[in-house]
Amino acid sequence: MYAEIMTANGFDNPWYWLLVAIVWVRAIQWTLGIPADIMRAAAKGDAQAKQDALALSGIYIRTMTRDFNQFGTILVVMTCFVLASFATMGFWNGVAILQGIFFISFPMVILGAMEVRLSFWLQDKPVSWDVWCKIYRKQRWIKIALAIIFIIVSMLWALYLEIRPYLEQL
Repeated sequence: MYAEIMTANGFDNPWYWLLVAIVWVRAIQWTLGIPADIMRAAAKGDAQAKQDALALSGIYIRTMTRDFNQFGTILVVMTCFVLASFATMGFWNGVAILQGIFFISFPMVILGAMEVRLSFWLQDKPVSWDVWCKIYRKQRWIKIALAIIFIIVSMLWALYLEIRPYLEQL
């Protein structure tokens, strides 16, 4: 039984769904370089947590913008190539594991692009603490919404792959 679980390919593998859960929980937990628990404490009025949140976000924003200014073009080109390769080999050739990897990596690229864009915006526009909290909450809720959407899409695609042989018989 364990050999079947370990060698199962693609969406029917429980390890794949465990990976999906871990990736999305981790992506939602860290928003703009700040863990959710620190931001929650800072929003409730903890002065040390507020100071930590601002320090972490400042470091994250400076690092993100500096790295993207240096390596952005190469990163975008390589990311597009890798995603196109996963999509082509996965969907055109019917390789389920590459389809699964695409369904994990594509939304992570969208989240990364959102964080880069927001980092550049925040670097150019200093904001007050209340506005910062609002931006953080909005970004986190967008991540949660995208997680729900992409997990449902992945599940529907997995369901389609399971019922496709029966649909072809009709």
